[in-house]
Amino acid sequence: PLSPEEVAGASAPLAFWSPGPFPTGGKDRLAFKCYEQPNRKGSRLVGKLKDAPYQQFVGARAKVARRPSSFRYLLGLQGGASRRLFLTEAEVFHVDLRKKPSPKKAEAENEAAASSWGQMKGKLVEEMGTVKKQRQSKLLAARKSREYKVAEFGSYSEELAKRAVELKAKVVSVEQQDEALKAKILPPFDAEATEPAGVYRNSLKRIAPPELVQKEASLADPGLVEFLLSDTRAQLKVVYAAQGGGGDGDAADLGPCRTRVALAVLGAKLRQEGGISDPKAAKRLARNLSVLNCLVSLVQRGPQHRGGKCLPSAVADLVGLSAESPLAAHWHMEYYEEMLGRRKVRALNGRRALCGMIIWALHLTPGLALEFNAAVERDLRLNPGQLKKGLEYVGCLVIEDKAPAGLDGPLAEAGTRLKAKLEGPPKINRAHYDRQAMGERKNKRART
Repeated sequence: PLSPEEVAGASAPLAFWSPGPFPTGGKDRLAFKCYEQPNRKGSRLVGKLKDAPYQQFVGARAKVARRPSSFRYLLGLQGGASRRLFLTEAEVFHVDLRKKPSPKKAEAENEAAASSWGQMKGKLVEEMGTVKKQRQSKLLAARKSREYKVAEFGSYSEELAKRAVELKAKVVSVEQQDEALKAKILPPFDAEATEPAGVYRNSLKRIAPPELVQKEASLADPGLVEFLLSDTRAQLKVVYAAQGGGGDGDAADLGPCRTRVALAVLGAKLRQEGGISDPKAAKRLARNLSVLNCLVSLVQRGPQHRGGKCLPSAVADLVGLSAESPLAAHWHMEYYEEMLGRRKVRALNGRRALCGMIIWALHLTPGLALEFNAAVERDLRLNPGQLKKGLEYVGCLVIEDKAPAGLDGPLAEAGTRLKAKLEGPPKINRAHYDRQAMGERKNKRART
């Protein structure tokens, strides 16, 4: 209780509850505050319930009529033991109940409305939209689903980390790409070899296994053996005449060697080592040259023979061996690749056959070096420049010599002449992979 001095001059707020029955304990739960409004005439009431903070009672002052006959309200106050009555004009406020939604409830309602609208839009697009709009709608729905997982469960971050590991495992370096490509095209080689002769030393058995070569009696051609045992000058004369005869002649015009690659090998061998007088050595060389001619047949006529897809018997027919030849069956497995859905029929790998032929030819010469004129590439039915690429791919240093036609000699024909020598293990052609990566980036930009 206040003292008389404190009560003197004080005002007591009075309220009349008209909306309905006043709730029990309302006077302790309901509290009004009066705010003066400087910009407007009068005051403003704001009331709140303690146990319902989001319910608000707002009172605006009623307009006072200017007519003298209008109603006015007076408030009287009289003490219990006093005869005096104090009267004053009352201020009348119209009070309305306003419900302010809670933040959580408002957020939930907004999300529900957005979700309902998005679902209706997605359903409409699915039924009547174009294919592009349907795809975009599905992507948007999937993205929202992922965002919900991140916010609600936090599992999508783990999925992203797992996906990142998978993508990182798929990234292949240039070295790995080159290694995989060489394994597909070249026979096994020693990348750590310090001398050229050691690079493909063990690969020769893979190209033509000695035990299988010995079983083929037809490879030791008696006519070729006799030719190899003849005078060295006579052999060189035949080689020069055959090499200078152009590129459109048949095997009969090339003498016992039958192919221009074999002529190049024999010419290099005769110039560096001379002729052979030992019949066993001559027979061995004749067998190796016959193997070389078989490999030349694979490169030369393999893509056109049965469309490049055949059985082992067809390979034997292509290279001139018996139908049951184990060597032909080996080449069928070595230079022909598997085909999807075909058990026995295989497809020719032309680049692998070309590299195998080059490696075998190089190892028949003393210095692992060969010279080819323009007629050799035409005889092999290769595209211009393909022979040079094959020589460089196996690890050769290739020099192009453009010279006019000579009066005679092994390279009498005019045109580009290739001088190749095996230098070491194959090297990585980084420029090729850089061009490939640049092309992929351009294609990606074009698609986007």
